[in-house]
Amino acid sequence: MDKALKISRKEYIHNLEAKEINPISSFFTSTVGKLIATSTIALSAQHEIYVNQCEVNGTHLKLVFTTGLFEFQNIELCLCLPQEWELRRFASSQFIEETFIVDLLKEMTIKMERKKSAFQIVEGLFLDQNKTPWNKLSWDQEIEGLVLVDYNWNKNTKQEEGRNEADEIITIYTLMPVYKTKGKIKDKLNEILLSKDQLGWEQLAFPLNKAIRLQKMLNDGVTNNNMEKVQEAVEGGAEINRGYIEEHWQMGFYSNQTILTRAFDTENVSLIKYLVEKGAEVPVNALAYLGGWGKRDIFEYLISKGADINAESVGMSALQRAKSFKNATGFDDLIALGAVN
Repeated sequence: MDKALKISRKEYIHNLEAKEINPISSFFTSTVGKLIATSTIALSAQHEIYVNQCEVNGTHLKLVFTTGLFEFQNIELCLCLPQEWELRRFASSQFIEETFIVDLLKEMTIKMERKKSAFQIVEGLFLDQNKTPWNKLSWDQEIEGLVLVDYNWNKNTKQEEGRNEADEIITIYTLMPVYKTKGKIKDKLNEILLSKDQLGWEQLAFPLNKAIRLQKMLNDGVTNNNMEKVQEAVEGGAEINRGYIEEHWQMGFYSNQTILTRAFDTENVSLIKYLVEKGAEVPVNALAYLGGWGKRDIFEYLISKGADINAESVGMSALQRAKSFKNATGFDDLIALGAVN
């Protein structure tokens, strides 16, 4: 790299303790684009290793990069994504394509943290999606694996000055997707390494996974009570029984309910019935979600799909919730249908 990233461990630790922008983030900001403010994503429980993001100037792309890995091997990692690809790590154990990037970086961090680990980051390293531990990640079907390249992406910037011998030069490796095409993987990797510095960020970027786009469309459609968007996503192949994704100001993205239970909040009977008819699993306590607003039509429908009229959600039955929310019609309907008072 024409502009080396030079940093001392003392400087890095000082910036972390002082809650200042660390030198690695500053480097990306000065050479690629402005930082993207996001919830903190940690890659380690023992060390100060985080995921960060910045825009790629003049494109619709962004770089995702690590800070703190250089504590192990004097390297940091980055990869290029479409800006629409939101980085997510769930508090629940649910696993979907959106978590791929964070899970990938976490697996690499775990391998690097192990004492006496033989795992070394070098140019040309190939992460084969069919081999452990990478095979447990949720890969895009078009991608065969990833190759690490020392990409000369800031070759037009001037050399830094004013650093001393105590500073350490950090190599930033770019994780580049290798696609499933004809030919031996060895030949594909050789071709990539020979042509790497002629590639633009568009050629290095991961494609926006179709499954990610569809799940986001379904998620947003339910959030905004947009029946047309929900239908487009479902007809395109979005999975109805995957978790509904929420964002918490402190936890970041997480999932603690399903698409259907989130749809209950919309009070849109047509939307709820559509999702159920398309295969959404009806929870036994479905009516408890609807007690505050539901009426006989939707109650009877969900009971016919397996819901228990007396089951509770968050300590309240449908009848108790109808009473609490002053849903008098719903209360009477539940009594008529056999709810226990």
